[in-house]
Amino acid sequence: MGEYQRLGGHEPWHATCLALGESRDELGQAVAEAGWLQRWIHQHTQIDLTVKPVLAVPGWYVDPKASGPVAVENEKRAVGL
Repeated sequence: MGEYQRLGGHEPWHATCLALGESRDELGQAVAEAGWLQRWIHQHTQIDLTVKPVLAVPGWYVDPKASGPVAVENEKRAVGL
């Protein structure tokens, strides 16, 4: 599996699982990770901000008009984030 960075001792979800065909509730995990990051930023900076969860699915078609609590992007659309 590929490498990933630890942030504050927290191990973020590893996107390689998607490529290997494993499912770990990707949308729920993206929401949880965004919440964790939002709390971590506030704890370390006292800045309140909103972290939008994003799920990247390289090679997939993504409907640009779709909306929801998690932004789902492919590699072409993710470049503009």
